[in-house]
Amino acid sequence: MRATSWSLFAVALLAGTSFLLFGGDRGEPADQKADTPIVSTSAPSMPGSAPIAADAPREEIREDTQAIVRGRCLDEMGHSIAGVSAVLHGWPGSDEAMAKHRLDHGEIAWTDPPAFATRADGVFEFRFDPPPPYQFFVMLTAEGRAAASRRIRGVASKAGIDLGDVRLPPGCEVRGSVTTHDGAAIAGCRFSVEPLSPAPRAEPWGWELRERIDAVSDAQGRYSSSMRVPAGRYRAVAIGHVVEAPSGPVELAPGSTEVNLVLRSAPANQTPTIRGLVVDERGEPIEGVEVSAERTGASGRSRDDGRFELRRMGFVRDDLVTVVAFADGYAAWRSGEPLAWGTDGLRITLVAGSPLTIRVRRAPDDQPVERFGVELARERQDGVRSSDDYALRHAGEHERGVLEIGKVGAGAYQLVVVPAESTGLAESEELRIEVVTSAPLVVDVRVMPPARRGIEVVDAAGRGIAGVRAELLAHEDGATVTVGSWAMEPRHARMNRNSRVVALVDAATTGASGHAELRGRAGSRFALRLPGPGHVPLVVQPFSIDEPSVARIVVASGATLRGRVEPSEVLAALRAEGGTAPGIALASADPQAAVTPGQRTGQGLMSAIDEDGRFAIVGVPAGVWHVQVTSQVPALLGMMPVQRVAIAGVRLTDGEDREIALDLRPWMPRTVTLKVRVDGAPHVGRLSLTGDCGLDPAGAPVRQLRHPTADPNGELVIALPPGTWTPSVHVAQGRSGFWLEALPFVVEDLEPAAPLTFDLRSARRAVTVHDEAGQPVEGLELHVAVEGRGLVSTLWPTDAQGRTTVFGAPGLVTLIAHRGPARAPSEPPAATSSGTRLSLVVGTVELLAGAVEPVVIRLPPEWRELPR
Repeated sequence: MRATSWSLFAVALLAGTSFLLFGGDRGEPADQKADTPIVSTSAPSMPGSAPIAADAPREEIREDTQAIVRGRCLDEMGHSIAGVSAVLHGWPGSDEAMAKHRLDHGEIAWTDPPAFATRADGVFEFRFDPPPPYQFFVMLTAEGRAAASRRIRGVASKAGIDLGDVRLPPGCEVRGSVTTHDGAAIAGCRFSVEPLSPAPRAEPWGWELRERIDAVSDAQGRYSSSMRVPAGRYRAVAIGHVVEAPSGPVELAPGSTEVNLVLRSAPANQTPTIRGLVVDERGEPIEGVEVSAERTGASGRSRDDGRFELRRMGFVRDDLVTVVAFADGYAAWRSGEPLAWGTDGLRITLVAGSPLTIRVRRAPDDQPVERFGVELARERQDGVRSSDDYALRHAGEHERGVLEIGKVGAGAYQLVVVPAESTGLAESEELRIEVVTSAPLVVDVRVMPPARRGIEVVDAAGRGIAGVRAELLAHEDGATVTVGSWAMEPRHARMNRNSRVVALVDAATTGASGHAELRGRAGSRFALRLPGPGHVPLVVQPFSIDEPSVARIVVASGATLRGRVEPSEVLAALRAEGGTAPGIALASADPQAAVTPGQRTGQGLMSAIDEDGRFAIVGVPAGVWHVQVTSQVPALLGMMPVQRVAIAGVRLTDGEDREIALDLRPWMPRTVTLKVRVDGAPHVGRLSLTGDCGLDPAGAPVRQLRHPTADPNGELVIALPPGTWTPSVHVAQGRSGFWLEALPFVVEDLEPAAPLTFDLRSARRAVTVHDEAGQPVEGLELHVAVEGRGLVSTLWPTDAQGRTTVFGAPGLVTLIAHRGPARAPSEPPAATSSGTRLSLVVGTVELLAGAVEPVVIRLPPEWRELPR
């Protein structure tokens, strides 16, 4: 699947935030301890197993031409397990890395090493020659135990990598039948058994127990799982079906559990699709064509028979969408008019493109360049940029410097030639070319060696400064580069083109005398950025790479802020809160400050806090700063940074060396015990805790989120910082759900051992929807809004009799039918539009506990204006 530019930029931004908040480059990932000897750990003895003695260390990894990856399998008691099947699978880390490797080294011949059965000491080991662009995946399976896996993002030659110990608990097998409510077998049904609350991972790239079972029923409707999962509470999910039984969670215990599924087909308009066929001008099917509905996230590729299917995503409200199709060698296709979800039999005919010849030569002597690849990015009408569009293609050797591409679809493209590193040539400038149907195109491209220029970084007294990072940057659209500009590798900069993204052309670190050398394409205009830390961040723009003289850059030393955080108990609590070391960050008190210090992103200057609670930040620009303590806490998606102001308004002058003390006793987390029940039963699974922890210097509330998981008794113990916290629970109802919110509690007022019990109650109301003539309305999707809170739940469409059930918290709710963003409940009940997106308030009902009379809602004539 292709990754669009906005998704890549979001990922890059998140990664950059983590870099900023937690000290920048930490070296290799946690799962790659290259060239590190494997050491032993000890475990208690147990009859019937092979104990691991503390005085019996594992054999150290000896230096060898091959890399070694090793780990050890233990049972739930910490004893070694023999006979565990370990499989290592390698595959290219990215198409870009493979293409660049291919330019200088040719194709990679890789075969996965044979599977390994752990020895009596539970150790498995793989020895192999790792291709540089590859990443790896280790899977562990054993009879009667849950499976585990781990990803390794890269293995260096001669590396010794210890994956550590992994515990394989007793596993649960699932088998059973898949039938309709009248007992008829459902053959070929694909479904999953998923955990209600996935287990948290100890580290981002650590061992992960396999907790999901994917199965397909056979001709008799029977199934059994080959993969075993840990014990716990699970639920069944079947694509295109509603699970009628089991109606609630399933408790899986070690051994074999029979789970018999009773399914009914989901309404056709519940998961609407657009289906069709992609063919060429002769009517022959085309495989691998990317077909998508613009701005909806719905996309897919045509199969070998040319057929495709787009599924409407749950958050998409537009009933009419524009469908586009892209394939190498063909002109882009776009539907003439928007299409309705539910369209079947769409026929897309792609027109073959024209031949394109690219001739590459060295600019100084006009000699052919034979080893190169090209980026050929199509200019799309929808403005979306795809990673595939900017992929390095046709990387390899091209005789006489000529690359002939058989067919290129008509349209505009951005062309960049990337020579092999061994040629010593820089990539070409970005060229815009126009391909016309049935008209061959020849493009001549000149590449040249990069220009080189030395820099010398000195302080105000003229002394050279060692260890300064210097970045040569270029903005693709010529915009101004700032300290806060986001620097990306040139290909990704082109793909994520916007005002804040710049291309990182080259980077170097000054030596002992303050000297470094930078390389870039001759004749281009760049910016030079010295982001710090250690000095005041600086941007020199424009910066010419073609000058023969050494550029002398004077940087200001700025101020130094150092100090100590006390007491140590608070630091220990902050470290335990998210599993990451807290740090100190500075935020400018002037939001309009022209210069904001930072490591690459410009969001703030960061210092780690050592074990003694001390910190130091060097190179702070003169001004007024807020001193913040930063940490990370678990969130729904990865980790979430948290910043709390310790001291506001610290004024620093250039050259000043200031020491401060931070007393964080008021922040000391308190241990809280929560018991949560929903409709009289313990809530098992994830909770959401929203904390109001005071105000920042600008008067904005400091909000924190926690997402802990309750045990089978609906109980959890959690450490929370002082503040007012509000618990809420998401209750699943079919494929939808709703939120129940409890009363807030104040952490400071709690006794250490005082448990808090929350008994939440849900409510419902049966609703029948009729049109103005009194006829039932089928397939109208209703949403629920509460005054002051907006949209709180989404419900599936009404059935053939116009019936559905509204769930939520007890009280009055507003029902909204719409195909786009919900309107405020206070707006009048009339259709409003934003483009083709319409919504309609259709009534207010009271949700009550227990059985109550259904509510009949008659729609006004305006409902017919909603797009079909």
